[in-house]
Amino acid sequence: PRAAFVILLNSTDSLCYELTVALAPAKEVSSFTHIPGVQPSVTLTEFFECEETVKKDPRVQEALAKRGVTNMEHVCVDPWSAGRYGDPLEKDHRIVRSLIWIRNEDGDNLYAHPVDGLAVVVDLAKMEVARVDDMENIPVPKENWNYSSKYIKPEDRRKDLKPLDIIQPDGVSFQVDGWNVKWQKWDFRIGFTHREGLVLYQLAYNDKDKRRPIIYR
Repeated sequence: PRAAFVILLNSTDSLCYELTVALAPAKEVSSFTHIPGVQPSVTLTEFFECEETVKKDPRVQEALAKRGVTNMEHVCVDPWSAGRYGDPLEKDHRIVRSLIWIRNEDGDNLYAHPVDGLAVVVDLAKMEVARVDDMENIPVPKENWNYSSKYIKPEDRRKDLKPLDIIQPDGVSFQVDGWNVKWQKWDFRIGFTHREGLVLYQLAYNDKDKRRPIIYR
């Protein structure tokens, strides 16, 4: 039977559970275990909510104003794992340590403008700022360091590259059906993960009209 392993976070109390869920033939939870003393990874939803929480906090706004930053539209927040370093908040709270960068304009490389000396501890369960660590008022770097094409001047572009033309007058040699790809005698599925990038699944080879499984993942 097909089954899925699930890590579940109860956002009301920050407790973590591990589940095994049967997918076929019946859809049911076959195991449900509380895992004490651990925290799941920060979710994408928490990531975005944390940024808005930090930007709306008056203490953060005051700390940024001291550094000459008043336009909150260009303030960017990265919630980072807080680790375990003996901070009392670590024991009973789901916390992240949020660092701040500034964009000079839309599309600007924010990492060229770090707000050093300022860190914001956020309780993700309550989605509120637990503490603002304003350690040192270090000027925010103003100089831009952008690498996207719109910032590169024509005179700065490379001129030593010759044209590359790929032409297949009779069409391509592969077929794509959703996530499934057939190429020559190969048959496989493609997928992506945030950690590994491109992943190939269920690789098989057509050997004399017989589908031979080669690699599952």
